[in-house]
Amino acid sequence: MPNDKRGLWTLKMRQDIVLRLLKGESPQKIASELGLGMSTLYEWRDRLLEADLGTLERESRNKALHSAERELEKTRQTIERLAMELSLKEEALDKIHNSDGWKLLTTYYRIRDKVFAANSMLRLLTRRCLSVARLRKFVQEENSFAAKTASPNAKRETDCLKITPQFSGLMIDPDYREALKSYMQNPTLMIELSSRCNFHCPYCVSSSSMRQKGFMDRKLFEHILSQTSEITQQPLRFHVDGEPMLHPEFLDMALQANNAGHKLAIASNGSCLKQPYLGVNMDLTINISSSKIEHKKRTSIDYQLYLERIKEYLWNWKEGQSTQQIFLKVYFNENERKITSTMQEKRNFAHSLAGELGFDSSLCWCQNENNPPFVHTKNNGASLMISFQKVAEGGLYPVQSDLQLQNCSLPSDWGFCDSPWKVLSILADGSIGFCCVDITGKTAFTSPDDIWKKGLKDLWLHHSRLMKAREDFLAGKVQLPVCQKCLALPPRREHYLFCEIFSFPLHKEQTMNNKACSSKVRK
Repeated sequence: MPNDKRGLWTLKMRQDIVLRLLKGESPQKIASELGLGMSTLYEWRDRLLEADLGTLERESRNKALHSAERELEKTRQTIERLAMELSLKEEALDKIHNSDGWKLLTTYYRIRDKVFAANSMLRLLTRRCLSVARLRKFVQEENSFAAKTASPNAKRETDCLKITPQFSGLMIDPDYREALKSYMQNPTLMIELSSRCNFHCPYCVSSSSMRQKGFMDRKLFEHILSQTSEITQQPLRFHVDGEPMLHPEFLDMALQANNAGHKLAIASNGSCLKQPYLGVNMDLTINISSSKIEHKKRTSIDYQLYLERIKEYLWNWKEGQSTQQIFLKVYFNENERKITSTMQEKRNFAHSLAGELGFDSSLCWCQNENNPPFVHTKNNGASLMISFQKVAEGGLYPVQSDLQLQNCSLPSDWGFCDSPWKVLSILADGSIGFCCVDITGKTAFTSPDDIWKKGLKDLWLHHSRLMKAREDFLAGKVQLPVCQKCLALPPRREHYLFCEIFSFPLHKEQTMNNKACSSKVRK
């Protein structure tokens, strides 16, 4: 009889022994008969039971898996059958929809819609039929679009440009993509001196922005200014959100930038103009209120005092040696454009303003037109322009009028904007973004502390989040919700900014159809 040496007991022998034990034989008797220890006997039993339980579990899992596979196959077959039935129904509906009979029926119901009384049952029935017709037309157009853009051999996430013929083509032009690299070497640099504004213009969201309002610290400004020359040769723009001239140190900071070799470009509401500002080397754009009613919508500041401040500044500009280029913008929205009397009042305001400054603007804005603009050029080359400009509506701008915005059929996460190559915006707290339109700070790709840890040029050229944004835009993908909302404005979901600054052969020059009329100074 074998002794308790495990190598002498085969698996079959052990199974037979454990089976005797499980049938009720005395463990002592079996152990004494075979010369086994009790511990060995119980160990064999436990191992055999564990092995059998594992086998049972695997068999149970296999059965469940086979059952799930059978259910999945039944579901797949059901889906294929329903898809086939749906396809056949779609084909039948397409035949009906494209038939002359359907067109005639639709025309018939349109006529009925105009004939029957407003709230009659026949009118309601007609309306329902027309709704069905419109819905069917929409479904057919959506299916047609899906068929055109579908690409079985390309993933939309990585190759959306190849399946979106709706893009203009400029964004996938190899020469343009190469030009973007050069734009990065000389971007438009925007430094937000103030995120506060003393106006609440209806065409701007500044007053409703949740971003913390404040002024840029002087040390932060000087830290930025020490690096600007290696980043850009363009004029520095002292605005993103807010009114830059509200900053208590605006004049000192502006002259400091001039002394560092930078010309400035300032957009202002004109309420904080001071005569010493005439000594600043800058292009000044003033969005002026053209009436007391319009002004009241923008601010609580007294309108007459506001106008007198601007007029005094312009008069001293005309009489003095200031070299500033000044642009007065008279804004209007789509609703105002349609009202002849409203537009005439705005033109009368512009004529009156020019007249009070001693200029003759009689050749401008003739025959109910908003062109040509008024331009007066001084002997030193500085000029004043008074022009009309329609406010932007939609996207990131409030919609003030009943303007019908053109909807793009592209998804909201598709599109392109060249701002990440062209615009470097530094907010009042030191965080850095890549947009001239976003005043919410949601395009910022750094924290306020980053600007102290790394060089500004390095952050602009190599920051991982900004490089990812550029990569996504080149692929036609729009990740940030604020960018998706902004790109809802252009018909093809494409933005090309500052085309007059960043030259490219395919950018058409933005010239006026009519030449700006020259002014005659009244003696």
